[in-house]
Amino acid sequence: MHLNSPRKTKAEAARENGAKSRGPVTVEGKRIASMNAWKHGLTARSIRLQPGESADQCLRLHRAAYDRFLPSNPEEAARVDEFCVSLWLLRRVVRMETAALEENLPPEETPDPRLAWARAFESWTEWGDSFRKLLKYESHNVNCLLRVIAAHHRAPSSKS
Repeated sequence: MHLNSPRKTKAEAARENGAKSRGPVTVEGKRIASMNAWKHGLTARSIRLQPGESADQCLRLHRAAYDRFLPSNPEEAARVDEFCVSLWLLRRVVRMETAALEENLPPEETPDPRLAWARAFESWTEWGDSFRKLLKYESHNVNCLLRVIAAHHRAPSSKS
């Protein structure tokens, strides 16, 4: 650095220090770092349980899917795993939607329960972008499920 040159900006210093980083080295460090961008898990490729979700239910879903699809090779097993993740995430989206709607239900005095749900939905749509995102994640997971099921039925060793 020349004596007459201006001092490094914070951004330059951060960029320089970041270039020196080699990332995590240990298996545990890599596992933790792999979750850095994890926010809601609605587009995940693996299941990370959230508060209130049951590891036992997740295992039962996995076992039931393996019993149903009976994968006979690694490719089929990967499809079953993808099916399980997509179904789990779809259920998560539905739970989020239900909780949001129930949170916005008007008081019990509403004479017609259908009207109560319609009002709850109407207030929920005021969320705008959040509502659209949930629908997008729901569609994404439904499409994944349909793709996996279609691939299972097209596979030569498909067992129905």
